[in-house]
Amino acid sequence: MNICSTEAFTCTVESNNASPGVVFNSSASSVNTVLRQTGSASLSATYAVKALKVESYTLTCKATNTLFDIYASGSISVTVLDVPLQDPVVIVNNNNPITEASKAVNITCYVSESVVAVKDVTIDCFGSSQTVSGSKATMFKKFNRDNSGMCFCTVRYVDDCFLSKRKEFQVIVAYGPTRLQISESRLALEICATETIICSVPTTDFNPEVDFSCTSDSPTSLNVERSQIDPSHGTATFSLTAQKSGDYTVTCRATNSMVPKMYSENSIVVSVEALTSRHPVISVTNKVLPLMEGAASSNVKISCTIPGGFQGVKSLTLNCLGLVITEESQPILIERNITRANNDMICNCVVLYTSECLGQRVAKLDLKVMFGPSQAFLYPRSIDMEKCDQVAIGCNVLRADIYPGAMFYFTSVNTKAFQFNENSKMTTNISASINATALMAGSFAIKCLASNSVFNSIYTEASILATVRGN
Repeated sequence: MNICSTEAFTCTVESNNASPGVVFNSSASSVNTVLRQTGSASLSATYAVKALKVESYTLTCKATNTLFDIYASGSISVTVLDVPLQDPVVIVNNNNPITEASKAVNITCYVSESVVAVKDVTIDCFGSSQTVSGSKATMFKKFNRDNSGMCFCTVRYVDDCFLSKRKEFQVIVAYGPTRLQISESRLALEICATETIICSVPTTDFNPEVDFSCTSDSPTSLNVERSQIDPSHGTATFSLTAQKSGDYTVTCRATNSMVPKMYSENSIVVSVEALTSRHPVISVTNKVLPLMEGAASSNVKISCTIPGGFQGVKSLTLNCLGLVITEESQPILIERNITRANNDMICNCVVLYTSECLGQRVAKLDLKVMFGPSQAFLYPRSIDMEKCDQVAIGCNVLRADIYPGAMFYFTSVNTKAFQFNENSKMTTNISASINATALMAGSFAIKCLASNSVFNSIYTEASILATVRGN
């Protein structure tokens, strides 16, 4: 039988087994039953039993002779089955989030299609109570941030045999965040390095939880990943890895977990600096650059190294003057003679790192060997002129006899014989011209000095004879 239901049973004896009559008594082995006699006859009795608890027990019927203490009994087993009662359904604010800005919120509690008649429904929530007869109750209530917590809906049934059904439901008033804080206001890191920042919101500034996100204005140059989050305590940790040098802005947002439109933002500037110590360096180790052809350019030592050390280095390669040398954990040094034929050749020092971020880095050395001039040419070859006349004088060197270029100086052996007009001077890498005015009569030597434009101690001279007529 089902709990709270009533069933009937009859006790009987046969007429040839009892005389003159019998008295019937019935009992149950459980106290959680209501047992009463509903009818009787000389040889039978009818009983009604109501089960108040889910259990199994025994019903016993005893028939006693009306004159003598002679009796007989019989029993049956009873199993009481539970009747599943539907849990109340609660709808708060039409299933929409509640915020401090929300007006009076509708709370509805009901039972639909109950197999047992419902007496009333009661809603209890933060000091307010509403009881409505029938299977549905509604309450309107204004909430603030202090009202987050548990409320209750209680359903009572017409038959007291059925226990009340109580439904707990949580009311969450969402608010915040309004104050997102970042552990750093400005961050500087080297390329390929990783640093962390912590985003936090005071626990009094949000409910129920916050989610965090941080983005870079250049994700390919500065990578941002969330490494840890504690939504209930309002903290999150982000890792920043620099891929490229420059200044970048990282914007972080704390968002209410229930109401995405409620959020707070903050940002920091991240400056990424190039790792100069991780760049290779190629240099001439025992000579002064630029080199001058001759003894200075013999047995020149060229080195390729990494100032920051060889940690994380996959390979170091020097490609120079026909040589290609690779090392893994030490600098490279070569010794070569350099001549004018090596001018403008490029030596490359290449380091390859195991880290994809550092990748490959290259340093270059542009070889330059200075030489010449060994001979200068002055024109015209001879000069015959009148006093106070002006003559144009030119001087040049051979292009194949000078690198990178020449500087030219014009003089007279007798410094009072000619005046050289510097404003008229015109020069190129291999030639120069100037206007000269004869100041006195006689025969005088005019000289041109052509020197190397880098090493002015290397020079050559040319001269011509000028004859000046006049008083």
